[in-house]
Amino acid sequence: MRLRRGCSGIWIAVLAAALDRISKAAVMAQADPRLSGGLIFQIPGVVAIRRTHNYGMAFSMFSSGGIWTAIATALIVAGLAAWLLLRPDACSKGMRAGLWMIVGGGLGNLYDRIAYGYVIDFIDLQFVRFAVFNLADVAICLGAVIAAVSYILAERKNAASRTKT
Repeated sequence: MRLRRGCSGIWIAVLAAALDRISKAAVMAQADPRLSGGLIFQIPGVVAIRRTHNYGMAFSMFSSGGIWTAIATALIVAGLAAWLLLRPDACSKGMRAGLWMIVGGGLGNLYDRIAYGYVIDFIDLQFVRFAVFNLADVAICLGAVIAAVSYILAERKNAASRTKT
């Protein structure tokens, strides 16, 4: 029964990973990063869809990590998924949903690392100076925000209930 409750949010990870793979497949079919900077589409001053290769982790950190980057990603994703499956009551539903989004984003980028040796990034915001990213990165960041906000709200609720007694 506990494992079933732990699996209840796994669809979020599957959806995040699937959307990431579909978007990257579409980008790969459209552009070679060596030609014209991999540019596919652009709304000047807003966003460009540009295929790039990221050999590192977030914001290209640890670019020389090689296989160790893939191993670290796999361990983090596997550990988080195992914890979510085996300890479903350890956190709130909102926090679990956020953590499953992180797992899905991690799986999307892990697939790239294993299949290609790099992660395919393609969303290039033009109105701010920011790294090029992909939908897996969005899932990871959004999942982290959802998990953090859910944790803070749960802690506030617990603190309020402790002061009432």
